[in-house]
Amino acid sequence: MARDRHGEIAEVLRRRLEELRERDGVVSRPAPDTRRSETAAPVDWAGARQLAGRWEAAYRGRSPAEALGGKPVGGRDDLLEVRFEQPLAWTPPSRERAREAILGSLWLVPGVRDATAGRLATGGRSTLSHLVDHPRFGRDARRLCRLVDRGDAAGVMAEVAARAGRGHLHALRVVSFFDPDQVLFLDIETMGLFGGSPVIVCGFARVRPDRIEVWQLVAARPEAEEALIRETGRTLAAHAALVTFNGRAFDYPYLCQRAAYYGLDPAEDPAHFDLLPHARRVWRGRVSDCRLGTLAREVLGLERHDDLPGDLVPAFYQDYLADPEGRVGLLAAIAAHNRDDMVEMVRLFARMVADLEVT
Repeated sequence: MARDRHGEIAEVLRRRLEELRERDGVVSRPAPDTRRSETAAPVDWAGARQLAGRWEAAYRGRSPAEALGGKPVGGRDDLLEVRFEQPLAWTPPSRERAREAILGSLWLVPGVRDATAGRLATGGRSTLSHLVDHPRFGRDARRLCRLVDRGDAAGVMAEVAARAGRGHLHALRVVSFFDPDQVLFLDIETMGLFGGSPVIVCGFARVRPDRIEVWQLVAARPEAEEALIRETGRTLAAHAALVTFNGRAFDYPYLCQRAAYYGLDPAEDPAHFDLLPHARRVWRGRVSDCRLGTLAREVLGLERHDDLPGDLVPAFYQDYLADPEGRVGLLAAIAAHNRDDMVEMVRLFARMVADLEVT
């Protein structure tokens, strides 16, 4: 029964993808992917065809596993795991400095604004700990102190967001409550053409003392999506904290939606550090826009070569499915784009964390 349902789902997806290909031509024009952009950049369709040709020529005749350098997952030849490492020198944020900064923020207490905070500090109550016995503010101060003492990152972030927005420094400082092994970076690529479209790639990363570890789950065929979603759920469940770029609005809820579609339990909501609000707070008005690629180029000095624009991911995947052997390079282009997104996100995170230590 489950296998029959799986086959029906795959057939529906294949038919829908073919309809879209026939409607839009060899290189289709997908709906703009605005989830990472302040403004959608126009697509150079002539350049896109040339880019597709270069990727196709580079990998023609190879299998998906050969083109991506991946290994089958769970005995399936249509779900591949691809691994990649890159050197990175970074220092984890100080947990003690984060605690001091948060506990020293009297404005976290409802009803305490600048003038009130100044009067309290003048009277010797300069930290939340000093307010725990205050007749008016004591209850909220005790609640906030308990959150910090427990290392409740999600709770502290919620309090900061309610008082100052998700882009406030404190909402990023609490990443120090976790060991680096507990922090998972996530970025997904989807068909993105219609509601409930399949996930193509799930990219993950962790930060080690001297390097970035990236691994990806790549669906070489739409039929592999259920297994991809299942494996992704296991990976999310194994980590206490999540870092994304606009993932609160897109990546994480999208994965939960796809899990529900297959009757799988969605991952328990982790402590979620979305870098987009922080990027807007720091760099809006100082860079061309706050897209991840723009920040990587203008802030970090990173350049991509022969990169696939995110808006073209659905079109490339459609055309790859039409001729997997001849166009496997298009799948490789999608995986490379996701890998670069992962590396740029980790490096942007490392830059933000380093800036915290001098703020």
